[in-house]
Amino acid sequence: PQRLRGGSIPARPGGRGRWAERWTAGWVERGRGRWGNVLSAGVPADKLVIGIPLYGRSFAGAGSTPDGLFSSYSGVGSGTTAEKGIRFFSDIKKNLLKTYTRYWDANAGVPYLYNNNPESPLYQEFITYDDEESIRFKCNYINEMQLGGAMVWELGLDTWSDNWDAMSTIANELLNK
Repeated sequence: PQRLRGGSIPARPGGRGRWAERWTAGWVERGRGRWGNVLSAGVPADKLVIGIPLYGRSFAGAGSTPDGLFSSYSGVGSGTTAEKGIRFFSDIKKNLLKTYTRYWDANAGVPYLYNNNPESPLYQEFITYDDEESIRFKCNYINEMQLGGAMVWELGLDTWSDNWDAMSTIANELLNK
């Protein structure tokens, strides 16, 4: 079986697992892979942007640990649309926070959801995602490092019919600081 290696893209160095090594803000500071140390290499900080996903990834059958974190899993989880494994930010906020347990990975600065209700058809589903708290962490990092800003994928996945929760958080953190 495959094994979950952590939550969403970590908001700060110190996260554990595959994504912490490949995608954390450490790429900007110390660099990983072919990027090298991008700031030391002379790339201007204001030319770099941090990506913030407005979706989550779901994994089915993540039952080998009590909260799903670092658990083995059986496959792709449910989706907001017919595309399995992708949960929109708006769907997570409106529907899943009511029925899943939210956990916080303090090392990585990101949340994740786990369904540990044996009565649910989505029992033992694990979802990685970003929320307003982790978005604030990422925006604070952008401000601290004086980076060029943030980009999102995809705007239509935010709570557009309500308050644009994710985009409002990004705007408040980056434009009002």
